[in-house]
Amino acid sequence: MAKQHIFTQMIPEREEPALYINPRSEQIAAFAEEAITVEDQPKVRLLADSDEIKDALYSFLTASKIAELIHREQLSLRTLT
Repeated sequence: MAKQHIFTQMIPEREEPALYINPRSEQIAAFAEEAITVEDQPKVRLLADSDEIKDALYSFLTASKIAELIHREQLSLRTLT
């Protein structure tokens, strides 16, 4: 399985949002990169440390992909604290 398809393959297709808890900034960026390309991406609630989220959002491209996922209501982003 290609590395870029790991995240969406692990998320089950169901009505309830999947939880993605405590990823590192690199994992957040990789998730956004892959999830933006999937048409029927399941809803995900991402809970991470605020510093990890800030690091992931530092890249304009990653931040815009995350914003698009939030706009599509496919992603909910929250801090752990």
